[in-house]
Amino acid sequence: MWTFFWTGRLFTPDYRIDGVNVQDFLQQHYLGAMDQVARKVAGIENVIGFDTLNEPVTGWLTRRMNYRHVAPTEENPLRPRPGLAMSPMDCLLAARGIPVEVPFVVRDPKTGALSASTERTVNSARVPIWREGIDCPFEAAGAYRLDGERAVDVRENFFQQRDGRALVASEDAYAPLFHRVAQVTRSHEPDWGVFAEIEPYAGLSGEGFPAEMPERSINASHWYDFSVLYTKRFTPEAAYDFGTGETAYGRAALKQVYCDQLGRIASHAKRFGPAGAPTLIGEFGIPYDLDHGAAFAAWAEGDHGKAPWVEHVDALSLMYEAMDALQLHSTQWNYTASNRNDLMVGDGWNQEDLSIFSRDQQTDPASPGSGGRAIEGFCRPFVRRTTGVLREMAFDAETKRFTASIGEIRDSGIDEFAEIYVPFAQFGISPDIAVSGADWRFDSPTQILRLFYTYRDEVHVVITC
Repeated sequence: MWTFFWTGRLFTPDYRIDGVNVQDFLQQHYLGAMDQVARKVAGIENVIGFDTLNEPVTGWLTRRMNYRHVAPTEENPLRPRPGLAMSPMDCLLAARGIPVEVPFVVRDPKTGALSASTERTVNSARVPIWREGIDCPFEAAGAYRLDGERAVDVRENFFQQRDGRALVASEDAYAPLFHRVAQVTRSHEPDWGVFAEIEPYAGLSGEGFPAEMPERSINASHWYDFSVLYTKRFTPEAAYDFGTGETAYGRAALKQVYCDQLGRIASHAKRFGPAGAPTLIGEFGIPYDLDHGAAFAAWAEGDHGKAPWVEHVDALSLMYEAMDALQLHSTQWNYTASNRNDLMVGDGWNQEDLSIFSRDQQTDPASPGSGGRAIEGFCRPFVRRTTGVLREMAFDAETKRFTASIGEIRDSGIDEFAEIYVPFAQFGISPDIAVSGADWRFDSPTQILRLFYTYRDEVHVVITC
């Protein structure tokens, strides 16, 4: 379906639904849904743009017909994913109702390391996906030919080349859709941004965005510590790097891994037009059911303090430290109002359990913080806006020390040139604030430190408790 969605015109030009090519059929419906949402939210000030498509996978585009990814190779340097390592040909045969033997990749539950183990039989029941009288569109397009239950005349580079040209996902899949998203949504609000995503693994491996992005595009790539996400363990003393297959020993080394990965993702935005573009890590977070839900068990037994969430706070702190070092914007996935401390329920989505909120933690519905999990991990100080240039920003969660430097401060026509969020969750109600180079006022009800216009070249801020 992904291959049809992105490249149906390329690979199956004669496969039509309701008289139009399958790619046009699918994309028209997707963009039609987006168009209806855009009509509804046009004019709402806090809507600033549209995401292109969540974690898009481009199907078999650029893949060899018989390639099975069971380990990093020169052709595909990424770590394999757990599960069936099926080639396009495996999938096409199984879709015809023909059983295929396929390697199965497993993950070590302790380290997160991946390896191919036994083979599994796919579609032993011999159930075809195609309705009676419908031929396989890929066979009809010449990708292969079926002789009994054997594929023959297989075009190994069918999904890799067209007319002697090597195909690439950025130009042959992403680029057309990104520009259509811009066209459809901006027909309602011309100033909206395009929050563009490519497949998360591809972004880490160096595959890039289209050469010609719509103007006012934002790099909205997603990022996770995949080892924490998959194993539901956080062990900075010896952390497996899913991207390289190496182990980072200690918090400093793991923070560097995070900085390297996030830096590679952010570097894509430098090529969004002559001036580059912002990066918003559109999705990241941690599973709260770490260590088989140890925090949930402790909470159920009456420990409603900070102790059950120490690992969660540490993991989030390290991630935010890396983002602060790179000055990246980010949004966590996800808030789920119905979340419960239940290993079989979690967010109600794929047992991910990434929500920063749980009904089971909501002991005081009148308190805005009630229900929050590991609040100190994500409720952190930061420079939320400035007319100057943010030189540096850092927060040490252990010592409760925040520092920031702002330079090239511009006269914006208002006295205030910066706002810094100073949460009570970290500093209490009376933070110790030191500012050199500017006047300031701390607005306690909003937890905002306001800095006022100065002719100094640089202003330094230190906040402790």
